[in-house]
Amino acid sequence: MNITFPLTRFVREYHLDNHEEVNAHLIEAIRAEGGTNSHLSNVKGYMTGWKLALNPESKKYKPLFDLIHSSLYTSFMNLIDKDGYPLKIQYSMDALWGAIYGSGDWCDKHVHMPGQMSWIYYCQVPEGSPPLKFDDIDYEFYPEVGDLIMFPGWLNHSVPIYDLQEERIVLAGNIKF
Repeated sequence: MNITFPLTRFVREYHLDNHEEVNAHLIEAIRAEGGTNSHLSNVKGYMTGWKLALNPESKKYKPLFDLIHSSLYTSFMNLIDKDGYPLKIQYSMDALWGAIYGSGDWCDKHVHMPGQMSWIYYCQVPEGSPPLKFDDIDYEFYPEVGDLIMFPGWLNHSVPIYDLQEERIVLAGNIKF
């Protein structure tokens, strides 16, 4: 017997409007960290350490972290019966990192366990960028600047070889409940 779940129950897509100022601050913070994990993880490109120091309450980053917060509730409400009880969720950012993909970079197939929920926010996305691939469910997400995607930490994903000259810059995190 096969048990299937609709894709929309696992992968949720959101968008941050008026993202220009937030993105400028995020890109600055990612570059300033220095790429201490570059090529040492599944990201075969520039990558910050796992605990990138960003204050979610800072005016510079608050719009993004407010979107993450509200998106968590929306994502979880889509996983339960619409007639279910309101959720009271307590969570923390278990990890937070930035990555910059240049020509020839990629990200190997991996999961984010023990992270229970994962997210990726797209600060800079040149036209023609490769997708974020969810290998096990045959789904590809073609991001645009300002997109936020959330998915369970156990869901395999990867990024094909990046062959553009302009960089793609992302901020990603894992959430623990």
